[in-house]
Amino acid sequence: MRLIDRAVSHLETLLDGAAMAALILMMVLTVADAGGRYLFASPVTAAYEITEFYLMMAVVFFGLAGTERVDGHVRVDLLLNLMPVRLRLGLDVIYMIAAALLFGAIAWKSGDTAWMNFKANRWTGGAMPLPTAPSWALVAIGSAVLALRLVLRGVALVPHVVDEAMPEASAGPGPAVPIRDQLPRTN
Repeated sequence: MRLIDRAVSHLETLLDGAAMAALILMMVLTVADAGGRYLFASPVTAAYEITEFYLMMAVVFFGLAGTERVDGHVRVDLLLNLMPVRLRLGLDVIYMIAAALLFGAIAWKSGDTAWMNFKANRWTGGAMPLPTAPSWALVAIGSAVLALRLVLRGVALVPHVVDEAMPEASAGPGPAVPIRDQLPRTN
């Protein structure tokens, strides 16, 4: 299990780097497009389409799994903090399994769509036609890696749900540490 976790972590790091590179490229392309349009009356051809179909997909979907790895997604846990620890962890496992199934389905369908668009040689319309298959492949890759991360995190929590010796939240002075911060993380 540790080997799989390590491989997924390396893949997430690679995808995080690609997402950052796509974001930087998106900023440079947007500045070049705006500068070219307003200073030289010559915008960058297909800047909007490249940003919309490729760079935005990479930024969003490549960053999902790495953010999940560090527990960086926004959570509204107002009611969860009132629940017993085992129930809270059990709900986390259910959530992770459900989310893994959802993102697995997204990965499957977007991968299938990428393959169909590749086989049909589909391109966008506009000033500079672009192939549509790569944008669907970006969604498929990011969603598949997120599904793997969710499965790994859910599996790591199962022993804590069924184990009698649960970590207790801090009862002393100072801020209470959320119970999920006391549990082992998958890295």
